[in-house]
Amino acid sequence: MEEILLNIVITPPKKIGDKLIELSQSIDKEVETEFTLNYKNALPHLTLYQAKYPQTNLELIKQTLKEVASNLAKLEVILDSFSTPLGYVYLDARKTDDLFQFHKQIVDKLNPLREGLMFTEHLSLPGITPTQRDSVYKYGHLLVMNEFWPHVTLSKPKHLADIDKVKQVLPSKVSYTFEVDALHLAAFGPFGTCPEILETFSQLG
Repeated sequence: MEEILLNIVITPPKKIGDKLIELSQSIDKEVETEFTLNYKNALPHLTLYQAKYPQTNLELIKQTLKEVASNLAKLEVILDSFSTPLGYVYLDARKTDDLFQFHKQIVDKLNPLREGLMFTEHLSLPGITPTQRDSVYKYGHLLVMNEFWPHVTLSKPKHLADIDKVKQVLPSKVSYTFEVDALHLAAFGPFGTCPEILETFSQLG
């Protein structure tokens, strides 16, 4: 069975995207990193659901996303805190009820289209919790539903020991707010990056 890895994402407006890229670049200037956000092959984004699917389900996935987007209201995203799980650098979004419900509706519709495919590599991650392991088996990915962790990934330092240096570079306070007006089907790149938007569904009302 040929597999495809797909990201369902939302993206900030360019004004905020530029700020996120600046943050990512500031980390890269301080330590060696695996990637730096940019508009060519590592787009600033917030993942709503990331999964593996049979290639044969691609058109059905697109049709499903179009239907989901047409029935979802606009919502506000607030990015206002940092975290560093598993050596990554996140700018976290508030997990509001509206954002969670947006995530849940997408997962409910797309999860069956995985046909059992999953990120089995997540199961061997150091520090994975029992509930995250359960998420992999149920939804194909460790950060889904109760484990949903909305965020923008800013960077991935090459050396875990550099995380403390990164924390010194990050501002003590940050807050970016934007309204979601589109849903994107995106390609999946190294370290969870978003190299390309494959299709946009903008019927949010």
